[in-house]
Amino acid sequence: TSGLVGRHLHPQVVQILQAIGQAWQRVTNKPSGMPNHITVTGASMRWGGLNPPHITHRFGGTADIRPIGTRSGPVSVGDAHYHREATGIIVDLMKQTGATEIRFADNLPGVTAIDRSHRDHIHVSWLSQPQEPWLTKQVSFQLQQKKAKKLGRKK
Repeated sequence: TSGLVGRHLHPQVVQILQAIGQAWQRVTNKPSGMPNHITVTGASMRWGGLNPPHITHRFGGTADIRPIGTRSGPVSVGDAHYHREATGIIVDLMKQTGATEIRFADNLPGVTAIDRSHRDHIHVSWLSQPQEPWLTKQVSFQLQQKKAKKLGRKK
C-alpha cells in the first residue's frame, strides 16, 4: 500500500490479523463490491525504533487497518462509501482477539479512543501498554494454547 508506515509485525500479531481476515471472509451478505479482506496500511519499521508520529509502531504489536467501504480502496469516515456496520464487525473482531487499544474517528462499540485524525484508518494495538514491547497476557496465552494443541499437548 502506498504510504505504508512500516511493513513489519510481530509473528503473533500476523496470526491475529490473519484470523481477523479469515473471520471477515466468513461474514455473509456483504454488499457487492465490498472487499472480502482487511488492509493493513501501517505497521512497524524492520528493527523497531521511533517513527514520528507513529510512536507506538515500535515493537510490531500495533497496526493501522483500513475501515471497510462498499468498494475496494481507501475510505474515510464520512465518505459516501464508508460502511459503518461492516467496520464495526472488524472492530468487534479486534476486541475479541484481545486488542488493548482501538483508536478511530467513529464512535463504534469497542473503540477505546475517538480520534478525529484517524478517519482513514483504525489504529489497533495488542501491546500491554502502547509504549511497551510486550503483548498482552491474553494474546500470549491464546497463542500458547494454539501451539500446544498443534503439538498435541494441553496447557
